[in-house]
Amino acid sequence: MFQKDFSSISTATPETLWPHYAEVNRWKVWDEAVEQVTLGGAFAKGSRGTLKLHGKPALDFTLTEVTPNVSFSDETKVGPMTVRFTHTLQRLIGGTKVTHRVTIDGPGADALGANMHVQQSVDTLARIGTKATPVTLGGVILYTPDIEKKVAFYEQAFGFEVAQRAPGGVYVQFKGAVPLAFVVESFVKTMVPDLRPSRPNEAPAAAELMLVFADVPAAYERALKHGAVAVAAPVTKPWGQVVSYVRDVDGALVELCTPWE
Repeated sequence: MFQKDFSSISTATPETLWPHYAEVNRWKVWDEAVEQVTLGGAFAKGSRGTLKLHGKPALDFTLTEVTPNVSFSDETKVGPMTVRFTHTLQRLIGGTKVTHRVTIDGPGADALGANMHVQQSVDTLARIGTKATPVTLGGVILYTPDIEKKVAFYEQAFGFEVAQRAPGGVYVQFKGAVPLAFVVESFVKTMVPDLRPSRPNEAPAAAELMLVFADVPAAYERALKHGAVAVAAPVTKPWGQVVSYVRDVDGALVELCTPWE
């Protein structure tokens, strides 16, 4: 038996990449070996199709598993061999890991597997997705002299939940569509030695952390209760958005606001 995984990273989301799988006429765009693909039905488990490679006879294949925006598998008979592909889109923060696993059973499996150019097609698919995707914000990081104090403040003042912690306590990341994370200053100074840290007794940097709440006055009062320093009380802007400002335990500026169009 031959089995091998081929992976590449794209900045596209799984939702952006999935149509390149589900619309089988796109297969030849990311796999130059493909001449034509037909599918007799929906892109779903059990559907059968035909795959024609350049210079090769057409092959029948069957979709054996389909999970939209996550993965699909197909099975093809090639002479005495059975070739199975599993295509997986693993969601990452800021992108997707694309993995194609090829498994071949039967006499000649190793030779056939060695002649497949799977990595090239995976790399091409990842590049196509990246080109079609605007640059995205992968997260926001604040540096702090006391990471546990910072984490406790954001949990209590704003209701954040920890998603992961790095070994050694140098990095903590919160849950969220755009993750907020903290890094201890001593760690980042090994790479950025002239870092100017935020401090409560100094003017804030010309930047802010924007947090969205349905009830800004309640969020503002909660933040003050847990140690935030008031900068500007909630006010309704001419366009209808409610906005307020506080500073956190290190002096970083935080905007609390309602959603906007």
